[in-house]
Amino acid sequence: MFKSIATLLLCFLLTSFAARAQTRELTDSQWREDIAAAVEAVRKDHPDPFRGLSSEEFDAKVAALIVDLPSLPTDNDIALRLAALFALIEDGHTRLSLPRSIPELGFNPAHSNDEPAHKSMTFSSLPFRFYLFEEGLYIVETINGFKGYIGAKVIKFGNTAVEDAVTAVRPILYAENDYTAKTYAADRLALTDILKHFGLIDNVDAVSLTLERNGETEMLSIAPPAGGEYEIVKAEFDTPPLAKQNNGKKRWFARIPGERALYIRMDKIEMFPETPTADFMAEALREAKRIRARKILLDLRDNTGGSASFNAAIVNAFAQSEYNEYGRLFVLTGRTTFSAASMLMVAFEEYVNAIFVGEPSGARPTTYGDPRKVQLPNSGLTLRVSTLTWPSSFAGDFRPFIETHIDAPPTAADFFAGEDSAITAALTYVPPDGPAAQMAELFEKEKLQSGLIRFFTWLRSPIDGTHEDAADDLIAYGHDYLDKVELQKGRFMMAMARDYFPTNADARAGLGRAMELNDDPESARERYKEALELDPDHEGAKEGLARLAAQD
Repeated sequence: MFKSIATLLLCFLLTSFAARAQTRELTDSQWREDIAAAVEAVRKDHPDPFRGLSSEEFDAKVAALIVDLPSLPTDNDIALRLAALFALIEDGHTRLSLPRSIPELGFNPAHSNDEPAHKSMTFSSLPFRFYLFEEGLYIVETINGFKGYIGAKVIKFGNTAVEDAVTAVRPILYAENDYTAKTYAADRLALTDILKHFGLIDNVDAVSLTLERNGETEMLSIAPPAGGEYEIVKAEFDTPPLAKQNNGKKRWFARIPGERALYIRMDKIEMFPETPTADFMAEALREAKRIRARKILLDLRDNTGGSASFNAAIVNAFAQSEYNEYGRLFVLTGRTTFSAASMLMVAFEEYVNAIFVGEPSGARPTTYGDPRKVQLPNSGLTLRVSTLTWPSSFAGDFRPFIETHIDAPPTAADFFAGEDSAITAALTYVPPDGPAAQMAELFEKEKLQSGLIRFFTWLRSPIDGTHEDAADDLIAYGHDYLDKVELQKGRFMMAMARDYFPTNADARAGLGRAMELNDDPESARERYKEALELDPDHEGAKEGLARLAAQD
């Protein structure tokens, strides 16, 4: 049994509130029971629920919600307050589902269905699916009768600019990073009860939108459609972009027209009884060989995960293939690359010379998962609670996301023109020659950790020749950065040379220079002395010690 301040407060509040007239379908007492069940599930099952806030802070939020129950006007308002409570955990797997009136237009990363909720818990939806592109928020899907609004840019909800509306709904987003938040923000802004809850509109039955459509600014007053069956309408293209072909298939591969390149699409990582993962990968690689593909593009941008137990078959296939070479395997990633798919990215970082293209993952490299479903007793809402921690391959890896080597974020201009900048970027990319140059290319993009990981991956890979050949290049790049007073980059280059080529006197002396320029004379003196132990005639080390002696 998990005892806490919140538990004591719950016991007190459950008995202290008198019955009152209800304007909602669920009573305060029923909601208190649901809150207690949800809090107990999180405390019992989650491996680390208080990573982002303390247990005491969490308890205070629970108590505040219970105190506020009598003043919250609708069941949906209470559900949103409860959703905000679990969003504080910052775990994409731990989330309260919000049933919606048009689920086909919603984003749902779950791999199993929610339990049926109380009829009062359905959130009314606008007839639109929104997407946050680089240029702003756009309508990308709708239902029959609203086709003309596809491609419209949303400027305001009521009197609130889109940028402020995105910020307003942030407290209820189950976002591990800002990229997941983009997905959920666009999704939640289509729900009128959420717009009303955060004060973005006054009337859920007459939502005022300011749009840019066909080059004109217009006002649209719209209500959530009444219940019924809807035909989902998507953007139309003369020739569907490659990533939009074979809709409905969870994985497939095809030659990229006009290119010696194979495109592999994976939207789920799970058991496919008709073709096990290892067999699918073997088929794909045979096709790559048949067409003499120079490159393979593996698209994980819409892959919300599944079971990481199948990742090994994917990684092993690429690691043992001719495409395990920097510049031949490209992994397309994005904000909905999540769960087992983001774990696959971590495995690629460790074992395969892959290049990530697109935008960063929607999950942290060290994440949680294997959620247990809990149906709350009165509202019927489904709460998912993570039960395991899935650590990154790298110790102390607290990155908020796995970044790309080549940035190609989705743009509205590309989307509505049927273009795909990530595929184009992968096909046209020519890698620098050698690991130090590849590391430096990432450093120039300020992707320092990716640069370091790139070098680690190369060190673990079999190569023609010897890894020792990279030492001189690392040292040369290190001195170049130090000459330009880019001290952190220079120190990293020198540290890698020293750590992985410890008998190289130039590496020791180079790191000494980096420490000297970083105002660490004691460390610098140690490194210079180490260089002289390896090479008593090393001029750079002698000169460095002389400079330090002159400063004493």
